[in-house]
Amino acid sequence: MIGTARVRGLDGRVWEPAHPAADDRPADPAAVRAAVLAGRGYGADRPAPEEIFAGASSNPFMVPGLKDAAERLLLSIERGERVAIYADFDCDGMCAAALLAVLFQRRGLEPLIYFPDRLRDGYGLNPRGVRHLAENGAQLLLALDLGANAQAEIDLAVELGMDVVVIDHHLLEAPLANVVAAVNPLAADLPDRFCAGALALKLAQAIGWLGGGGDNADLVDLAAIATVADAIPLTGENRWLVSQGLQAIALSPRPGVESLLKAARIGSAPSARDVAFRIAPLINSAGRIGDPALATRLLASPDLAAARPLAADLVALGRRRREMSEQVEAILRSGLGSQGPVFKFDERFHPGVISATATRLCARRNAPVYLCAPAGEVVRGSGRTPAGHDAMAPLQRLSPAPLQLGGHPQACGFTIAPAQIEQLARVIGEFWADRTDLWTPAPLGYDFALAPADLVPELLEALLPLEPFGRGFAPPRCRLNGAIVGQVIGFSRGRHLRLKLRDCPQADVVWFSGGVHRSEVVPGSIVDIIGEISRPRPGYAGVVVIVEDLRPA
Repeated sequence: MIGTARVRGLDGRVWEPAHPAADDRPADPAAVRAAVLAGRGYGADRPAPEEIFAGASSNPFMVPGLKDAAERLLLSIERGERVAIYADFDCDGMCAAALLAVLFQRRGLEPLIYFPDRLRDGYGLNPRGVRHLAENGAQLLLALDLGANAQAEIDLAVELGMDVVVIDHHLLEAPLANVVAAVNPLAADLPDRFCAGALALKLAQAIGWLGGGGDNADLVDLAAIATVADAIPLTGENRWLVSQGLQAIALSPRPGVESLLKAARIGSAPSARDVAFRIAPLINSAGRIGDPALATRLLASPDLAAARPLAADLVALGRRRREMSEQVEAILRSGLGSQGPVFKFDERFHPGVISATATRLCARRNAPVYLCAPAGEVVRGSGRTPAGHDAMAPLQRLSPAPLQLGGHPQACGFTIAPAQIEQLARVIGEFWADRTDLWTPAPLGYDFALAPADLVPELLEALLPLEPFGRGFAPPRCRLNGAIVGQVIGFSRGRHLRLKLRDCPQADVVWFSGGVHRSEVVPGSIVDIIGEISRPRPGYAGVVVIVEDLRPA
């Protein structure tokens, strides 16, 4: 036994073993794998389900409304109708739109793709966009990753002569009327939750089954990116879907994905972590601060010649978005206490970058976070809460009600009038005032304890069969004890740190946002580390440890 339970790191979080044997040093790769599964609740009394290692796609017609949607789209293809895809501007919506664009193009139909303007329109279907599509001859409106509660806009579309199909996975306030089909997995007791990208893949499968031409299984890569980006739990069918999609990218990437991997210097066989922290943020950049059509055109590109310049533009946009996010975080660092809920409106914030910042801040503080930014004549906001709490609940107490409010219980977007900023700050403060149980950061649980000499390639060989890792099946986390720091290298203007260990030079230890502790981590210091074990970057043969916390030994 080489670990010590329940200590605190520099970030103030408690370290604790995820299971009784987590402080035992694993004897071999099989013991490492058993420790990871034990940390997720599997062991002799509860064997790991087969889905962790294999799986399959379910019948698409189990999803409510999907068969009606497929039949109506096949009719559009047969008639050569003008089909409009009205999609959300996040990674899920853009991937789903690209997936269906490729599907329709294969069948000789060029869809009209429309995204709402983030600053002008905000989230969801809006009358201006619906009228624009009607004026451009749309006969079928396909609402993608939005529309679940947009009855007024649906009625307008029908009034303007369009049939409407809604494909959405957000909470339903009431059954939709006046639609040909409403595809929503929440309308039935399904074993899995699906994002819009996964629903688009199931629609493609259904169209292939009903109309001939195969099941369009090669589109699984786009559905996999969407699933990881939308933080869908990697369990059940979604686990299989992401696994299949990552394999497809590694073996035969579509031109747009291949170009993006090369332009962003991501390896040719990305992991789910690469998708979550590198690929999805780049795609999201188009919807946050640029034109979502850029990402959709890239992902649907027919060849490398068309894709390469689009990928270069998207990477440049991603760099700009990262700089804007860093500015928001710098402003927040100067004005926040160490604990408690956060509400912040600042004229310098850009509405396209506050959601990702709110997500990171909520995770670090284990507390509700609401960030707001000016957007023309209105204010756009993003709310995040820890698991089990409802970010939308305080907003529902506003009077008058928010101009727009949507999303999920733990992640919402909203639009308010500037005059409501002070009221919202007060309501949020009052709503969360008695929930001080939230303010303590969640403990960091680790699966196994290691000495620096244990960071060898064989460790990765034991863990790779358990991929993909993500929400619902967390990455393996180790406690590394007694590491001697040999070198400290700052990067991204000193915001992040890379540590070289004297007794394990082959390990690549990376501490994102660790720059604030630079003075406490110096060459020669002996430290304990909690971190995720990850694949090496391209061209590197060692084990990568992504630091989550660190303490002097």
